[in-house]
Amino acid sequence: MKKFYIMNGQNQEGPFDIEQLKLLNIKKDTPVWFEGIQNWTTAEKVEDLKSILPLNVIPPKFVNQTQNNFTSTPPNFNNYSNNNQNTNHQNDYPKSNLKRNLLIGGAILIGLVIIGFISNSSQSNSYGSEPSYNADGTENTAVSAEETERQRINAAITKKNMNFRNNWQTYLTVTTNQYQYREIGGIFNLAVNFTNNTDCKMDEIKVNVNYIKDGGGIYKTETVVFYNVMPGTQQSEQAPNSDRGTSVQLEISQAYSNKMNFYYPSNSGNNEDPYFYKQ
Repeated sequence: MKKFYIMNGQNQEGPFDIEQLKLLNIKKDTPVWFEGIQNWTTAEKVEDLKSILPLNVIPPKFVNQTQNNFTSTPPNFNNYSNNNQNTNHQNDYPKSNLKRNLLIGGAILIGLVIIGFISNSSQSNSYGSEPSYNADGTENTAVSAEETERQRINAAITKKNMNFRNNWQTYLTVTTNQYQYREIGGIFNLAVNFTNNTDCKMDEIKVNVNYIKDGGGIYKTETVVFYNVMPGTQQSEQAPNSDRGTSVQLEISQAYSNKMNFYYPSNSGNNEDPYFYKQ
């Protein structure tokens, strides 16, 4: 009686007769070898095994093979399942391409939806947003209250700075120390004191120092410059000595504050705020 060997995964089993193979429920693609053939084949190609295979088996295409070099030992197993898997993968390529194209198309569609959403959100923000509500249904006014407070503070600062600009002579003052002078004329050890009584830093102040003669009239004029005088502080600078004159007269000729938007003696053209200046 003919004996058969089968491959179960990676393991060779057998020998079996036809009745034993029937109990094993082999399939048409089960690798089979029996004495008299050179290479492994499948059960569907063995005439003796067709009666134990499932019905409706389509006969394979006939291939006339010459069987030579018969041996009684099974040859090395050529994994037919791997070959079938490779063939199946090749058949899956068109499907894979279709899936890939669908994924790419879906990603593009999602990207367009996201871009449209962002664009609509930006437009909504530019025209204003709907009010938010608390859990009890009342309108959440925290954001609007904060914005209102910010606007109130800015308006107060603007009003205060405008007052500083229009009344700068009250808040920016200059004085001298107890300088020395001679009766016949001559002024020595003169210091000029500048006081900033505003809430803003004064970036630059120029003070004209007029040396007055004993009989009246200005003998000469010198300029003393102050830089970066902080709010609520006083700064002193030495003035040049003079060989004539018995007294001095001080005059602020230029004042500039970037934070206050103030520059004297410029004229903004606005009678209500003539010294407003912004770079």
